Amino acid sequence: MKRFRFSILLALSSLALLASLFLLWLSLDAPLPTAAAICARLDRERYVSGVSLLASGPIQYQDPAAINAPQNTWWFVGRNGDSIHFYTLEKLAGFLWRNADRAVRYDLSETEQSLFVRPMGTYFLGTEGTELTPVIVCTDPSVVRVEARLAHLGMSEQENAQAAMDRRGVSPDFTQVADGVWVSSSVTVPPSEENASSLTIWCRGYDAAGNLVCANPPDPWNEVKPWHPNHLIPSALRCAL
Repeated sequence: MKRFRFSILLALSSLALLASLFLLWLSLDAPLPTAAAICARLDRERYVSGVSLLASGPIQYQDPAAINAPQNTWWFVGRNGDSIHFYTLEKLAGFLWRNADRAVRYDLSETEQSLFVRPMGTYFLGTEGTELTPVIVCTDPSVVRVEARLAHLGMSEQENAQAAMDRRGVSPDFTQVADGVWVSSSVTVPPSEENASSLTIWCRGYDAAGNLVCANPPDPWNEVKPWHPNHLIPSALRCAL
């Protein structure tokens, strides 16, 4: 009888331990042992499948010891033929991964653009601006070099966005890390002179001869054209702050 009671208590204790471990797993945002598994789960939540990861890399901040700076975060880029996917993951305990930010998907059938850019690992520095790692994906195989300019633009700057870009825009250097994928080191984008602003990114792609192949937005940087409010928030480029 005592042995039977001991077995029951042992079974109940094991179930309680498993339940506690499961709750701990959920509280940690359900980490998994591979980054690909986390990305696949995020895809299933958006009813997407068949995504192949193209490239990834660590997000390294200029001051990794800063208070609230994200730790052990990585960017990932994937494609499933019809769409481009950007993920930001956090690495836990050396082998577990979990989602660290909102995954973003761009549907190629809904846009004529071939350049896609995301500010990964966004870290707010208060009055100093915003630190981030720009990642660019280009679906045009003739593009071998990309460049971008980033700035926070206020609403009153819509009439002359080019001037604002020229005055305080940041132009990082990009390195190609895979076919059609480029990344720069972490950059700090200074804040706008206005309280309300949005992070705007202009990028362009060039072929081996140096010819401009594609741009997003399509207006060339060296031309000042009437500024439309929609340009401030291009669907493929804007990250609202």
